[in-house]
Amino acid sequence: MKKTVLSLVIGAILSLTAAEVILDSNSSEIWDKKNLGETPNIVRAGYAIVYGTQFIPVKAGTKYTVSGEFKLPEDLKNTVSLYFGFMPFTAEGKPISFASIFLQSNVLGTLAEEIKPGDKKALVKDTKDWKILPYSQLAFNAKADKSDLPNFNLSPAILPKESTLKEDGTLELVFKDPSKKAYPAGTPVRLHRAGNTYVYAGTTKKKGEWVKFTKTFTSFYKGCTQFKLGVNVTGPKSNIEYKNISVTAE
Repeated sequence: MKKTVLSLVIGAILSLTAAEVILDSNSSEIWDKKNLGETPNIVRAGYAIVYGTQFIPVKAGTKYTVSGEFKLPEDLKNTVSLYFGFMPFTAEGKPISFASIFLQSNVLGTLAEEIKPGDKKALVKDTKDWKILPYSQLAFNAKADKSDLPNFNLSPAILPKESTLKEDGTLELVFKDPSKKAYPAGTPVRLHRAGNTYVYAGTTKKKGEWVKFTKTFTSFYKGCTQFKLGVNVTGPKSNIEYKNISVTAE
């Protein structure tokens, strides 16, 4: 019995000491300097995410716990949401958008006609079971084994109501904006969908009180080898107080 209790105690101690502290700081140096407030532990966030300055490396099989405490100003006139989490990046430091990895369909289509820079339409064949939704996009040079993911060769957003299925079975897709690149006829394409790029540990609308976020992540976007912390507010730039920002790995 004593040995069992002792084993449990030792196991608990080992589990507590197993976590590697990667970031543990209240310093203003963890945030982009252009978004810092005039006083310590203030970050100015609003409408666009404020990135951390440090890349956190991601190792396979490792769990990462992201934590932080934030307080929205009590005198905010509008109801806003504060979000805290991280943005995934490739080894080259390229941010991985949700659209780059989120498949709306596994069926590969093919460009029936070439796309030239400035074109706002694409004609696609072999689009069985494709359903065009708001925020749908084409991923070009797609591969059946998905080895192209994350795919950064994305079309502008597709307009569902303007896109039509023709009598010959081809799908005419209308883009919201002109294409910036050229793709030849025969290029394999896949239907992807845009969404929230940032991976959040938590959100709050509470004003004038500290809210703590803690979340453990065991999986990441394909191609993610590092990430940066981020905080955002869905409203005009405001002075957000923060403390006890940390990232641990085990």
